[in-house]
Amino acid sequence: MARTVADLVGTTTRNKLELVGIEVADGLAVLSSVHQRFEASGARARCRAVDPSRGYLVLALRLDNVARTIRYDAGGSLPVTPVGRCLLAAIDEAIAETAIPASVRGALMYQTMEI
Repeated sequence: MARTVADLVGTTTRNKLELVGIEVADGLAVLSSVHQRFEASGARARCRAVDPSRGYLVLALRLDNVARTIRYDAGGSLPVTPVGRCLLAAIDEAIAETAIPASVRGALMYQTMEI
């Protein structure tokens, strides 16, 4: 039986259209899981032991829903320091451990970490 657009549309809001029977994962939840993995890894304490530099690290995590990849841009005072490189390596590990669903919305999340 052919389905029409009216059959597929479940609910609409100003910014979002939900289609009936099509599951799309929340990209922001995927990015939040990267942050949770990072925090659970103990990287902050481990990296502080490597280098006692103080400062901040700003991350812009991006989930590309077409390529199904997570990338980030880093800024702040720490990325070029030993502690910053250690933190970024831990972020890389958290990203590598994160599963990206086959059908997911793209997302952007900013995080600021003070060390």
